[in-house]
Amino acid sequence: MEVAKEVLIEKYWKSKSKERIRDIIPTEQLLKLKINGKILHQFYCSPGSDKELVVGYMISQNYISNIDQIEAIEISDLGDKNLFGKLISLTVDNFNLKNAKESTIINRCGKKRKEVKFDYRKILELNKKALSYQEKKKKFGGFHAVILFDRQCNFLRIEEDIGRHNCLDKIIGYMLLNDIMADDKILYTSGRIASEIINKISITTIPVIVSNSSVTHRAIAMAEKQKITAIGYARGKRFNTYSGFNKIIDNS
Repeated sequence: MEVAKEVLIEKYWKSKSKERIRDIIPTEQLLKLKINGKILHQFYCSPGSDKELVVGYMISQNYISNIDQIEAIEISDLGDKNLFGKLISLTVDNFNLKNAKESTIINRCGKKRKEVKFDYRKILELNKKALSYQEKKKKFGGFHAVILFDRQCNFLRIEEDIGRHNCLDKIIGYMLLNDIMADDKILYTSGRIASEIINKISITTIPVIVSNSSVTHRAIAMAEKQKITAIGYARGKRFNTYSGFNKIIDNS
């Protein structure tokens, strides 16, 4: 399935009433998640990285504590062309729905994070770098992005999706499926850093998250508790650090 499709639209202008033109817009697919034979959740997301999405979701929602609990993954079409959808069936060992329902930052312990330091000069470069990798947004508009960088702010992976939570789950799933150590990595997100974003990454050992947008008050409190450095308004030659000040240093 394509990530974008051409459609006919009517465009209105101040100088003239309207015109009919062809436009390219993001597509949206339905993913239904079945666990041990029971439909548990459904996603509306951009096509691509479907396996990474469900693995990241399972971990970030506390459905599982280790990806080894996933014994099998099967992906099939839903059978309705109008739905543009897939069914993802998981066989999961020791599945605990109760844990997932109670998964909040209040009772979630989070992961122990190493005291890794990051040079502020490298972080100043992130927004410009991040924008250069967002190909789908540049071509079609309407896409969020989460990008994985290493400690030196070298590019590792990007996920673009119509949903910012989907982007994050895809990145988390990618890291888990490829056994990528999170201790010294940086996440960049094109959306604001709200509490649910911190809640998701608290299950990993990712130490720093950066956004070119805002950080909410509750997200700051959560980040402090989880020893995550939350950075907002990373634009041009500035950024604001809202938590975990000790991780950002001057390495000159």
